[in-house]
Amino acid sequence: MLDLLGSLGRFVDGHLLIAPYVGVHGYFGREAQKARALRRALFPARGRPPRVGVFVDDLGSIHGVATMYANVGRVAARRAGPVGVAGTEAGRLRLVTCGAAGATVDGVAGGAAAPPEEGAGPVTLRPIATLPLPLYGGKALPVPSLLDLLDHIAAARYDVLHVATPGPLGVEALIAGAVLGLPVVGAYHTEFGTYARALSGDAMVGDLVELAVREFYERCAVVAVPSAATAVALRERGYGVDPERFAVFTNGVDTALFDPARRSARRRAELGAGAGAGKTLLLYAGRVSREKGLEGLAEGYLALRARRGDVHLVVAGDGPYRAELEARLGPTATFTGFLRGEALAATYAACDLFAFPSLTDTLGRAVAEAQAAGLPAVVFGAGGPRECLVPGESGLVAEAGDGAAFFARIEELVDDPERRARMGAAARAFAAGLTWERVYDDLLALYRRVAGEPAAAA
Repeated sequence: MLDLLGSLGRFVDGHLLIAPYVGVHGYFGREAQKARALRRALFPARGRPPRVGVFVDDLGSIHGVATMYANVGRVAARRAGPVGVAGTEAGRLRLVTCGAAGATVDGVAGGAAAPPEEGAGPVTLRPIATLPLPLYGGKALPVPSLLDLLDHIAAARYDVLHVATPGPLGVEALIAGAVLGLPVVGAYHTEFGTYARALSGDAMVGDLVELAVREFYERCAVVAVPSAATAVALRERGYGVDPERFAVFTNGVDTALFDPARRSARRRAELGAGAGAGKTLLLYAGRVSREKGLEGLAEGYLALRARRGDVHLVVAGDGPYRAELEARLGPTATFTGFLRGEALAATYAACDLFAFPSLTDTLGRAVAEAQAAGLPAVVFGAGGPRECLVPGESGLVAEAGDGAAFFARIEELVDDPERRARMGAAARAFAAGLTWERVYDDLLALYRRVAGEPAAAA
């Protein structure tokens, strides 16, 4: 914590010399806001889509937040017409990240900072430093230049800034919004305080992180959350009492990629099902870390295996808890490591049911992917995962924190293949409505509201 405070102090010291430059940007930002207000007054029915910069730390990774924004970016690129053609959405939404020049985001090359008209791909700002994350095994996030960020936002003429995470890029984007007088949508995807408490084992560290994160989101015009349960939890924890400050945008999933048709006997055998009908494969997919409830999953699974040998656990993913968990479970489980794309989709389809024991996830995107692949899911009745299925139809819900009830639900499905099949079909039907196009449209409606633009015609 002292090292982090020292780094923040050096960050402030390093920006003292650019204070006059920031002040000039602030002046022109306020003038631009006046021009926008005048345009809205003169042309109230224009219905022009707002220009939005979406700032995502660590966009090139494969965690759920990066996956979501990469998919939203793809929809924005598909919706964009030829550059310069009136009436299209070209350049209206732009992903911005920080990293090495020419880096790719899920196969899409990022370009240098530029106005939106020059293309629909992600913008990559140059890093001037890195900020280590001490609780995440040596991981570090690149830090952009505040000058570069201000220059890009001013040149792009954004109407709204969307901050995906309160990392270095997100914090600087929030500062830039305050300087330029632009409204900021802060997306809340991760329970940082809870994660810090679980990873450090120190309640004070968790409380300090929670305080810092709350201060960040208090300065956003709107807090966008991935589930209604998250909005309720944040309000109860003092993130603002006005319901209008929270906007829920739903999940999305690629149903063409995650498809039951990818199921194969060969992949099942590779994962430990054995020959013929084989064992019932239980799947967990996600970060292999303590805050995901994996200690409880291991304890309950070993008790289940002590009673019966017709089940086998598959753990898809990686993380700091993997070595310990793998040693504890031994040959009773298969660990695949990081998977993505078709390899991940084939693993989902090859399994029989999805077990997601997390109590801290604000969404639980893996649950939606499992549903799309035709897997009934078992989750706790807490946070976002509960909203990624239809209880009793496409999955089962156990009372939050009740590990015995969680495994009782799993065993119900292990013992009833016909019910599993019915629930798997219902899961696939439910996931069909979770399109990225709908997520994108919901975000556009939110941006219009925040920017003060009239709603688009039906």
